[in-house]
Amino acid sequence: MTEVVTAPEQGATEQLDRISHWIGGRIVPGSSGRAGPVYNPATGAVAAHVDFASAEEVDAAVAAAKAAFPAWRALSVSRRAELFFRIRALLDQHRDDIARFLTREHGKVHSDALGEVARGLEVIEFACGIPTLLKGEFSEQASTGIDVYSLRQPLGVVAGITPFNFPAMVPMWMWGPALACGNTFVLKPSEKDPSAPLFVAELLKQAGVPDGVFNVLQGDKVAVDGLLEHPDVAALSFVGSTPIAKYVYENGTRAGKRVQALAGAKNHMVVLPDADIDMAADAAVSAGYGSAGERCMAVSVVVAVGEVADPLVAAIKQRAEKITVGDGSSPDSEMGPLITGQHRDKVASYLDSGAEQGATVVLDGRETSPDGDGFFLGVSLLDEVTPEMDCYRDEIFGPVLSVVRVDTYDEAVRLVNENPWGNGTAIFTRDGGAARQSCAGGVVLVRRLEGVAVRRPARLRAGKRQLLHARQGRDEPLARPGHEPGQPGISPNSVERSLRLPDGRVFAYREHGDPGGRPCFFLHGFPGSRLEAEPAHEPARRAGVRVIAPDRPGIGRSSPRPGATILDVAADLRDAADRLGLDRFSVAGVSGGGPFAVAAALASPDRVAATVLVACPAPPDLLDMAQGLTLRQRLPLELSRRRPRAAGALLGVLAKVAGRRPERWLRMVERDLPEPDRQLFRQPEVRALIVADYIEAFKQGSAAVSREVELLLYPWGFPLDRIETPVFLHHGELDTTVPVEAGRVLAAAIPGCRATFYPAEGHFSLPWNRLEEVFGAAAEAA
Repeated sequence: MTEVVTAPEQGATEQLDRISHWIGGRIVPGSSGRAGPVYNPATGAVAAHVDFASAEEVDAAVAAAKAAFPAWRALSVSRRAELFFRIRALLDQHRDDIARFLTREHGKVHSDALGEVARGLEVIEFACGIPTLLKGEFSEQASTGIDVYSLRQPLGVVAGITPFNFPAMVPMWMWGPALACGNTFVLKPSEKDPSAPLFVAELLKQAGVPDGVFNVLQGDKVAVDGLLEHPDVAALSFVGSTPIAKYVYENGTRAGKRVQALAGAKNHMVVLPDADIDMAADAAVSAGYGSAGERCMAVSVVVAVGEVADPLVAAIKQRAEKITVGDGSSPDSEMGPLITGQHRDKVASYLDSGAEQGATVVLDGRETSPDGDGFFLGVSLLDEVTPEMDCYRDEIFGPVLSVVRVDTYDEAVRLVNENPWGNGTAIFTRDGGAARQSCAGGVVLVRRLEGVAVRRPARLRAGKRQLLHARQGRDEPLARPGHEPGQPGISPNSVERSLRLPDGRVFAYREHGDPGGRPCFFLHGFPGSRLEAEPAHEPARRAGVRVIAPDRPGIGRSSPRPGATILDVAADLRDAADRLGLDRFSVAGVSGGGPFAVAAALASPDRVAATVLVACPAPPDLLDMAQGLTLRQRLPLELSRRRPRAAGALLGVLAKVAGRRPERWLRMVERDLPEPDRQLFRQPEVRALIVADYIEAFKQGSAAVSREVELLLYPWGFPLDRIETPVFLHHGELDTTVPVEAGRVLAAAIPGCRATFYPAEGHFSLPWNRLEEVFGAAAEAA
């Protein structure tokens, strides 16, 4: 009997003998006499046995939760929030331990398991803000002598029945908000991977959650039916297969409970002829084979429109066959096994049925599976699939990607809408009009033009899940009148591309100028803006330069890189050059992009042919605020919403450096912001918050935040005298924000610097009519 749950050691072979219930704040061994095996999917061996609850044990768990409810409900929301901060800290501290449970019992690779824990923690962090989320409403004098108010009150005992594919994340999504709102909770996890919830229960107890507030009930249908029928369970949430979701919904609502039942899915990814093949193939491989395809949001169908099909299938095949399948605990593995041998055999059967019904088996995972008794199935790719085939009609829930070919955009939309399954749809195109048209009447997420549109079809059907979050992208020009969907909707002068860095992150960039010219990374102070593309195209083309303008990490389409410094960005440029096959390249930094260009030159002295600096601030010239402006997207849109103290510290530093004249700085920022950001800055409450409260927050800011701000604001602490590449500096004399003294300081600090000074000609001294000279210098040096 196991009385205390402990995390498995890395590489350990000893497994838990018996997995029991957690009721009333302690481990309670099962008494039903029924149990089931828990496998290690990587070896096929039984790792433990899990007790199955009896009806009496269901009653005991619900009774413990009911008894704990009055005191938990009476606890103030501020005290519950305080507990959740402790819960969050313990979960974060033990995230690696939880991930090892997931890898051992589910099979997913360790990095994927860590990602699951991180996504669960996001909801726990959300629950930490519960005091602001439980506010009611009040209307005075709604009618004569009548005031109307609403209260948000807990329901009582609520239950969650969770799936095998996310044994840590989905439970956190359920019990986190439920407990924060004052409910008590009974969790029935999957019997296939039941250990992580017990370990989390121990952590909740350590955090100070009272006994009985959180309970874990192991089991099968007996436990599920007991929770559905129990009169003291007020609400229930379920995630799993469609037949069981219908069963849970029908029986739970019949018993008078609030029920949320989330079922199966068949997610489609539409690729139009104008799409970036590399980006689409990367997305298909990641979304189709991640976590061995055992995700409810996995892409299982790629809809290839027109002539894009052949190159797209080839690109997917090229990437997929390189995926390393193996034990999830091995650092070399990129995809682990499936959850059970039975499930593996079911998934593999769709390869046979697909071939029999006319599909082409491009990749057969049975031929690339590792040797041994584990439940492995390699990545599989079916082409020329039709809607009548079983592999299209059924939810496979494994590493099998089906490609359906259609001739037109309208066919693709009709195919998606007629599919009986739900969840999401993606569209890959450069045409904003096509993305907009495909999502008419639904919920849409558009991420730039070469991005993803996830939608809920207008004609809602039974069994489909409603998307909870949506966001409209910016800066995407919509199609002109008469513009045909699927054709390029942006200027031909700018082509959006992406590649995947060695650590798996996406490096997104725009390319313009001369496609066959000498390569030059073009780093602007306003990453991702249209300023980078159009004005630079013609000068670069005339100078014979191929301009590569990357998005910064976390801004634009590039993957976020938490805590990234300028040196990290320089390392990304070096890795991107490797992937692009560039042995020699130049770097050009404009305005706040200057420090990034210098960092790249220092990081790759043997490969950088020339460094070009245009209108860049110098170390002592902090009054110009040009470097601060590189943060303009983080400042109003991210920090002020998610990390107000960090935003306060940042603005406080800026205010201090600017001679305590924040209004002057804000006016300068507002003048050069795009309209959406400018509207935000114009809101009186935002300005008041920035100018007054945030300066005070800076004075009280922590040392850690101050260090972070210092990294962002003072990047020119580089040893400029060690730059080995030719440096060309172009600086304006009449610009009020970057005076000529700044350029002279830089010119004196960099040996052999060739400086050119000229009258300022507009926006932040950016000499657009002199860029041909800039790129010509870079090309000549290369």
